[in-house]
Amino acid sequence: MTYVKKQHVVSRVLLTRFAEQGKCASYNFERQREYVATPKNLGIVKNFIPQESGTKEYEQTWGEVETKLPEVFAALDDGTFHEKPFCIAVAKQCIALHFARSCVISELWHSLLPGVIQRGRQALLNDPQKILPLVQHVFGRPPRDYMDLEKAAHWLENHVQQRLEIGEGRGKLVEKYFRQATNDLRGTGLQVGEATEPTFLIGDAPAVTFDSTTGRVGPLGGVPFKLADGLFMPFGPRHILAVASGQAARRLWLHLNKEQVAAGNRKQIL
Repeated sequence: MTYVKKQHVVSRVLLTRFAEQGKCASYNFERQREYVATPKNLGIVKNFIPQESGTKEYEQTWGEVETKLPEVFAALDDGTFHEKPFCIAVAKQCIALHFARSCVISELWHSLLPGVIQRGRQALLNDPQKILPLVQHVFGRPPRDYMDLEKAAHWLENHVQQRLEIGEGRGKLVEKYFRQATNDLRGTGLQVGEATEPTFLIGDAPAVTFDSTTGRVGPLGGVPFKLADGLFMPFGPRHILAVASGQAARRLWLHLNKEQVAAGNRKQIL
């Protein structure tokens, strides 16, 4: 199975907003080192989606959002964002895309694998009629006893695990989450937060959900999309967009002080 070598989970066109003279100041937490890199070499997850999983089709769908982002950036820069419904709609799609297509999805995928495989195996053993064709496939004959069912289930478990571990089906999962998040964002508004100093940071999973009571962030922190108190994402070093459901909050344009900017930046790196 082959993969796209450098598959971005953070759009290059967005990362370019954070670049100075074509390069971004970056920090690798695993290696604990600072470095400078071009947007082309940042926001990447190795072996994220195999090409056999329909990568080209997904990239085309995502590209339709990303190619419209410069108009959103221009509206933020000149202060006309809330006057342009098209830009608001594209920004929502961008947030949905980066929530679904993130390194967090890859981590969730691997954390859920054991439970998914075990439940599937048990379901087969609980209904022998479903496993008969599998036994025939594995042994070339009908099952002789319960041990044959166990062996067939074990064969299927290993087969499925191998396919899932290499990412097969992950593209469909990302696309599903993207569509769900896009639908959930319909009817919401977007607040704009503008920084004076310091500037906003962007992480590998920039669309961040959070629980204001516990301080937890992201799906891995136990804050799924539907249960989050808020969802925000940086759209450049000076602007951050936050989902707003109340009518009064939909068109807010807030000027954030350095403490508020720092609080947003901390959520990008947790």
